[in-house]
Amino acid sequence: MKFTEKSLVTLISRVFAAIINLIAGVLLARALGPSGRGEYALLLLAPSILSSIANFGINTANVYFIAKKKHNLRDTVINSIAFSVIFGLIFTIIFLLFFDSFYIFFKGVTPQYLILAVVILPVLLIHMYFNSILIGRLNMLEFNIVTVVQPFSLLALLYIFIILLQMGVKGAFISWTLSYVVPTVLMSVFLMFQIKSNKDVEVFVPYSFSKQIGLMKELLQFGVKSYIANLASFLSYRIDMLFVNLFLDVATVGYYSISVMLAEMIWYIPNSFALILYPVVSSSDSDTANKLTVQACKQVLLFVSLAAILLFLFGKQIILLLFGKNFTPSIQPLLFLLPGIIALSVDKVLSSFITGKGRPEISGYIAGTNLVVNIGLNIFLIPKFGIIGASISSSISYSIAGVMSLIAFLRISKK
Repeated sequence: MKFTEKSLVTLISRVFAAIINLIAGVLLARALGPSGRGEYALLLLAPSILSSIANFGINTANVYFIAKKKHNLRDTVINSIAFSVIFGLIFTIIFLLFFDSFYIFFKGVTPQYLILAVVILPVLLIHMYFNSILIGRLNMLEFNIVTVVQPFSLLALLYIFIILLQMGVKGAFISWTLSYVVPTVLMSVFLMFQIKSNKDVEVFVPYSFSKQIGLMKELLQFGVKSYIANLASFLSYRIDMLFVNLFLDVATVGYYSISVMLAEMIWYIPNSFALILYPVVSSSDSDTANKLTVQACKQVLLFVSLAAILLFLFGKQIILLLFGKNFTPSIQPLLFLLPGIIALSVDKVLSSFITGKGRPEISGYIAGTNLVVNIGLNIFLIPKFGIIGASISSSISYSIAGVMSLIAFLRISKK
């Protein structure tokens, strides 16, 4: 399949996943209410932040070296498992040792649930690394299957634990945890069969521990370059929820989480294009990479703008219909998020180009600026304007990141 076709197939699978996630979100909001929904959002945020901190860019490095055919599949899988276990255990222990210091940002969350949330860190890292291997090999069929399996598993498990067993927030968290175990096992099966297939004859090469150490160093050296960018990007998406909980309360986090969930559904569009663009740029000549990136940006801007307009016009009705009047405070923050969502969609595509050209440190500068601006604005605006202030902070910082990425693309593409 060509680049556009692969992007559209990936987009379709992600749209399907988004619909399932939306249904799951409605189920959670209706069953848990604003406070329960806020606690659930914070519970998921803890291991998500830790996985972003603990991955050290290995996922990005996997895509790059696999696409460039510099590392074989067997060695990449072995190294991914090793990194997952090592980094997962280290950062889980660190979090538990300083639990009381971190808990100030998670007030309102049941401490026992938060501890359990952090313990699953190695599973999240393996899921992330295996995903990156599929992307690097452009195994989009397998990747898209996994993309759909995760939210479908979540929805089925939520029905069991929330509706049938009435387990509340605890049941919701158990469902989320198991929903990542299922696709991780599935990816393990996919990769095992690929290693044993005729396409991967390196399986017959004897295992060399010294070689693995060398490959792991290569992965870390490249991964660290994009690590700051990925970490700063993720924190800029989620740091506002921590500040909302710090300055306000867990119920308000519940309202804001619905606004963010609906707005970020638009990002399924640029993410689908960016996933394909990164390995393609890594393995293409400059002219091809430049043309594909411009093409992707035009298509993403068109689709994203249309989606944002629809959400602006019908966001209120969607929230009231799906989540009920209890979530009326989610309406205005959603509208203020949309300009930033559009701007950062461009950044997501261009960041794939920048990293694919071997310049991940530039994305790091952009993401770092985005994060610093976001934090500063959140501290200033949330106490004054509540969750609307959080939305405004995100839109401003996202817009700055979009402009910076565009400038970087124009400079790199001329060289």
